[in-house]
Amino acid sequence: MIGSRVRKPGERRPKFGPFASIKEGDRVVYYASGAKVVIGIFDVISDMEYLEKDPEWGEIMIFRIKPVETPPKGYYLNFASVVHDKITSLDLFPNKKIWASYLQGKTCRPLSQRDFDLIRSCLSNPKYRFEKDEKPPPSEMPSHNEIRDMVREIGRLEGKVSETEYPIDSYRLDVAWRKIRAGNPTHVFEVQVGGNFFEALTKLKHAWDKWNSKPIMVTTDRYMAEAKQLLEGSFHEIEHVALIVNWRKIKDLCELEQKTVEIRKDIGI
Repeated sequence: MIGSRVRKPGERRPKFGPFASIKEGDRVVYYASGAKVVIGIFDVISDMEYLEKDPEWGEIMIFRIKPVETPPKGYYLNFASVVHDKITSLDLFPNKKIWASYLQGKTCRPLSQRDFDLIRSCLSNPKYRFEKDEKPPPSEMPSHNEIRDMVREIGRLEGKVSETEYPIDSYRLDVAWRKIRAGNPTHVFEVQVGGNFFEALTKLKHAWDKWNSKPIMVTTDRYMAEAKQLLEGSFHEIEHVALIVNWRKIKDLCELEQKTVEIRKDIGI
């Protein structure tokens, strides 16, 4: 199945608007953004459904799909190789150099017939194959939710009202800190380990506009430069107040805060 999280808890609408435009009978290219591979081409075989308690995603809107064409058994299509090939071009990526930014996060994009035909033709091309058993080098980086929970824990240990998935109009912030439960957030966080940076910064700017909250984005070495570039450009209004923080700093601070609590308990203060 393919899915999109809901816009707000209890609201049976997908977070990403284009997802709602999918219909039973459509044909989709299934792209895995983390590995930058195409799993295959699939037919949509259901209307959009609402799952209240999916084991992995919780509340989610989904479509059921069945495979139509896939790479040979044991392989994926290395989509990054297709894009970087000098002889290929896709309408989906006006600027080929930043192609991955068009596909960040759990999202969907309409394909031109030309792009669809190109991807389809590449599925069986040995030049672009990626073995399923190939594994990237092990990473020390925690998941999005683990980093988010570290931010929440830091706030809690510092005596703040610290909450995840904090609502702001039609959005939800990864983490918000408040001094008192009845107050507005003083600090707001978005964790981006490869998702939609534009949407994340939009949420942070909205929180600053609405509550004068300190906007903080937590990201990885790989995306620090991209986040700063967006902050200096489209979101220059919050450049003077916003922070771009490496996830390792969050991990270090969380461990220090936890260690401090343990030491205080041992001392008895």
